[in-house]
Amino acid sequence: IVNVYDQGDDGAVVFQVMEYVAGRTTLRTVIRDSAPMPPRQALAIFEEVVKAIAVAHEAGIVHRDIKPENVLVTPAGQVKVADFGLARAVTAATAATATGSVLMGTVAYLPPELVTEGIADARSDVYALGVLLFELLTGTKPHAGDSPIQVAYKHVHVDVPVPSTVVAGLPSYLDALVARATARQRDVRPADAGVLLRQLRRVRQALDSGVHDDDELTADLTPTLAVSAPQLRTASTTFPRDLPEPRSADSDEVFDLAAYDDFGGGTRQHPGPDFRTSDLEHTTRVPDAPGRAQDTVEPARLAGASRATAAQLPRRRKTSGWIALIVVLLLAAAAALGGWYYGVGRFQQTPNLIGLSQARARATVEHAGLTLRVSTSAYSEQVPAGHIVSTDPTAGANVVKSSVVTAVLSKGPERHAVPDLSGLTRAVAVRSLQTHALDVGKVRRVWNERQAPGSVLSFAPKAGTELRRNDPVSMVVSKGPRPIPVKDFTGSTATAAEQAFRQHGLTVKRHERYDDQVPAGDVIAQRPSTGTLYAGDTMTLVVSRGPHLVTVPDVQRYGVADAQAALEKAGFTVRVEQYQTYFGLDFVVSQSPGAGTSAPFGSRVIIQIV
Repeated sequence: IVNVYDQGDDGAVVFQVMEYVAGRTTLRTVIRDSAPMPPRQALAIFEEVVKAIAVAHEAGIVHRDIKPENVLVTPAGQVKVADFGLARAVTAATAATATGSVLMGTVAYLPPELVTEGIADARSDVYALGVLLFELLTGTKPHAGDSPIQVAYKHVHVDVPVPSTVVAGLPSYLDALVARATARQRDVRPADAGVLLRQLRRVRQALDSGVHDDDELTADLTPTLAVSAPQLRTASTTFPRDLPEPRSADSDEVFDLAAYDDFGGGTRQHPGPDFRTSDLEHTTRVPDAPGRAQDTVEPARLAGASRATAAQLPRRRKTSGWIALIVVLLLAAAAALGGWYYGVGRFQQTPNLIGLSQARARATVEHAGLTLRVSTSAYSEQVPAGHIVSTDPTAGANVVKSSVVTAVLSKGPERHAVPDLSGLTRAVAVRSLQTHALDVGKVRRVWNERQAPGSVLSFAPKAGTELRRNDPVSMVVSKGPRPIPVKDFTGSTATAAEQAFRQHGLTVKRHERYDDQVPAGDVIAQRPSTGTLYAGDTMTLVVSRGPHLVTVPDVQRYGVADAQAALEKAGFTVRVEQYQTYFGLDFVVSQSPGAGTSAPFGSRVIIQIV
């Protein structure tokens, strides 16, 4: 039950602080989207509602407005009963359900006693719960009419049909449970929601055990007429056409019962029978005392009658008695015939058309003296396309002969093809699914080097697959290229750097140069050295070739000028020194490093001259 935490007033504003229930789904939405439900699913939801009402009944509270709109369903599937706005304590509710002749509540779920007597107790909530179970199992309300008062009239005079007349194949004990809860005589119903809950759990146990027929359970639940049940006033089930027109039957209604005499909502005083004096006895007024009078029987007529007249009197009495008897019998026969005609004779039971083809249904209806009119079509998981889904009136209901039976034709199971979502952005894909009455399932985002962020890479089920309304379609959506953080490999081997960058999808360009400080094969520099790249971007590496070595040319016996020219041409610098014994000839007699050795480019070569 939705909790109420606090209440109070702020000036002229009266407020309540209530529990927040996540989501915006009511049981009405669930019924509209999923009913008729499989029995197990319907009973699982229904049990949660009954448990909540059982708690209220145990606390002495009658809800009085049970309907799918007052049952909230959270995204996690939790069921919450709300809106105890019409609730009353049992002692008060039984005497003050209606104020004057004003009837409060939702007409589709009103128990008969609220309409006829204006009182309610826990059994009234049980009736509304039974109607709710019927709607979960069939997807339709048990009674329909052109106006709310017509629906209320049917609650009083027409039994709620069993669900199997609408949805074939339901277990008989499930029909019996609905019939017991919606019995028009409230003494036949379960005493409160707690008793209904125990009966419901027996039904669920049989259903979960796979038992389709349980004669003992069905017999226990099948309602029997209570001896002490108050008899409803005899009336025709044909609705009087001169009643005022209330609002739509799908909304909460407030009725003035005084306007509808046929329901007998208040106590009406009827005059007693008209008693008259007998022809054989004459009553007259004779004086008894001055100013007073008394009733006396005057026998003068009989006393003064002639003997002949007296002799004929028995025969006259005998003849008059037979005539009176015949008249009474004729009047009784006429009354019985009229009562039969107005009570039963002019009515015809609506045949069960559920599951029949349109042609066969029309033939069945016409054979029963009725007329078939197809009003609309609707999807159905159980009834094939072109066959009857539901009728108004429902099967077994009494209707006036030659009436019209309105039928809803099945369009077959509701299925929607999955559209092709390939390459669409996620937003466009979601709109496409909604257009096809499908829902978005699990969405997984992955890195992709070729598709832009937000593009649909794949989806399941595949395009063209037929799904039920609101079934989910999962998608894989691109997050775009994966960002690659740049690592600085300066001073590391070029082989390791190239391998790491290529594993991330980068293109590596390599430049080599001599370097006296960095060993050959190591990275001297990289561009870029920091930041973020994406697969396909280019990384440039500068790799060391080590020192630049040059072969020292042989310049011995060269003149000093020629020697200097040859060494400088080879890339060296030259230092000239005089040999220990210098004669001034200026010829090279030695060099260091020696001829044919390798020395770094630009290094110094020393030559000695004599």
